[in-house]
Amino acid sequence: MSGHDWVDLGLPSGTKWATCNIGATSPEDYGDHFAWGETSTKTTYNWSTYRYCNGSSSTLTKYCYNSSYGNNGFTDALTTLESSDDAATANWGSAWRMPTYDELNELKNNCTVIWKTQNGVNGRLFTGPNGNSIFLPAAGYRSGSNLIGAGSIAHYCSSSLYTGYPSGTWYLGFSSGSYDMCNLGRDYGRSVRPVCVSAPAVSTNDATNITTSGATLNGNVTHDGGATVTERGFVYGTSADNLSQNVQCGAGTGTYSQAITGLNANTTYYYKAYATNSQGTRYGEVVSFTTPSGKVGDYFYVDLGLPSGTKWATCNVGATNPEDYGNYFAWGETTTKEIYNWSTYIYCNGSSSTLTKYCSNSSYGDNGFTDALTTLEASDDAATANWGSAWRMPTRSEFNELKNNCTKTWTTQNGVNGRLFTGPNGNSIFLPAAGYRDGSVLYGAGSRGYYWSSSLYTPYPYSVWPLLISSDGLDVGHYSRLYGFSVRAVCQSQN
Repeated sequence: MSGHDWVDLGLPSGTKWATCNIGATSPEDYGDHFAWGETSTKTTYNWSTYRYCNGSSSTLTKYCYNSSYGNNGFTDALTTLESSDDAATANWGSAWRMPTYDELNELKNNCTVIWKTQNGVNGRLFTGPNGNSIFLPAAGYRSGSNLIGAGSIAHYCSSSLYTGYPSGTWYLGFSSGSYDMCNLGRDYGRSVRPVCVSAPAVSTNDATNITTSGATLNGNVTHDGGATVTERGFVYGTSADNLSQNVQCGAGTGTYSQAITGLNANTTYYYKAYATNSQGTRYGEVVSFTTPSGKVGDYFYVDLGLPSGTKWATCNVGATNPEDYGNYFAWGETTTKEIYNWSTYIYCNGSSSTLTKYCSNSSYGDNGFTDALTTLEASDDAATANWGSAWRMPTRSEFNELKNNCTKTWTTQNGVNGRLFTGPNGNSIFLPAAGYRDGSVLYGAGSRGYYWSSSLYTPYPYSVWPLLISSDGLDVGHYSRLYGFSVRAVCQSQN
């Protein structure tokens, strides 16, 4: 948070500990030393330079519950540092603070603690119940203008006043031989290892979209204070208690989504999101989704219970979820392009009357060309070319069957307009209003959708039978094959 990393040690309180000291750039760096209640360093540490007294331990001007130690008998009710006097908060921001006596004591009592040398620096390694660790270097302490005991001892400040006498405070002290909670005068310069006020949290939304290649899982990483999230993603599996597959989605906070592949048909999967910063990890809630009942190759289909038994793909060719528009193809072409017009169309010599394939009328053929082809060949089918031989573009008859046998609803699904087709058996597919491409422009996205069939319009062979959807209705009409339309594939076989 705020550019600083933390570790979850699995402590009973849930306290998260920073990975290094205030003023340090690595866990082994000593960092800065602070008198208790002061937020900046100085050259001399004693009562004459201490902020909250008038030159001695018996003239305290803040944090004093005993008049014997107060300046002219001064007392107040403060026994814990206010945030304005907290070196962690002042230097790292409001997401951080100095630990309390109880939190340092919890660290001491709930961790395995060993003296070790890490990257050439002596200190103590605190390993929590979950196996995660933090290293506290033996940074010594400052008295007067001297650094004392660096490499052999350490004093780590708490935010808690010592109740025996208010000129002293609690700190965690250690050497190679021992470690314990101690108290000494608050004028000394000691190390500060902060704790998190609130750690970065991960939450997942419920918008789990089944896709051609598996599922698109959506997540949101939120935080308090600006976390440095170094990694985020999902873990998933077929059991809520065994999420072994890991999908990484990069670093940083905010919303994100990632498609996963290799899922089986008719299977319930479970997943949860995570975010890490250094050794800390936070997980979202477990969410489940069930894949469609059928799969051919890498792509899922839905059985709508139609009379012909035709199985429809769950999303468009080129899309990663049902709401994605996917790619746009001129009829008979299998790749996308920048310009959609007769001059770029593969099967003509520059115009609608110079067709070189799929031409039933010599008036439209190049030099009177005709052939007997009225349905796309597999080599010219965008579904087959992109998804494999098990898939193809639907015929005009299959579009009419879809139109005549389904309940059709104009709806908005995950923020995208389109038509939901619900078959006789209650299963559904969603066709987004993806618009169409003419020249270099996309028209009608969000209000209309155009889906190619594989069937030529024989009276005028420069035209084809597509399915048109809009908020007003739907129809199987005929449109010029030069346009860039969407493709929703059907299964040729269900093996």
